[in-house]
Amino acid sequence: MVLSKILQRAEVAIPNAKTTYIRVANKPEEAITVAKKLSDGSSMYGQSEISFDQYTGKALQIVESRSLPLGDHILNSFEPLQYGRFGGIYSRILYIIVGLAPMILFVTGLVMWWEPRRIKPINVNTSNQTDMI
Repeated sequence: MVLSKILQRAEVAIPNAKTTYIRVANKPEEAITVAKKLSDGSSMYGQSEISFDQYTGKALQIVESRSLPLGDHILNSFEPLQYGRFGGIYSRILYIIVGLAPMILFVTGLVMWWEPRRIKPINVNTSNQTDMI
């Protein structure tokens, strides 16, 4: 099936939505999936998908984001938090700091553990040497 016809059929299935990605079938039993984002969608790539038979171009399944169950809407609302897109550059900087925190804690913990175990130089008291002679 020609990809341009698949895209035309996807536009008919969910009109006035932006096509965000196309997943091409890798195996004979897989379908071609076209993802679309509605203008009022909060997800970066959209949650609407149309699956097409790769041989006939027939629409197998249409999932429109407006008709998703409440549980899916709740789970999808966490996407901006997952990718750090909710607070602009400040949230991304915070995510970098939080991501580096385990490494910093590991290094400082290693230094604190190693410090008492370093070999300390032996102090030789010179006043005791004269008593031994």
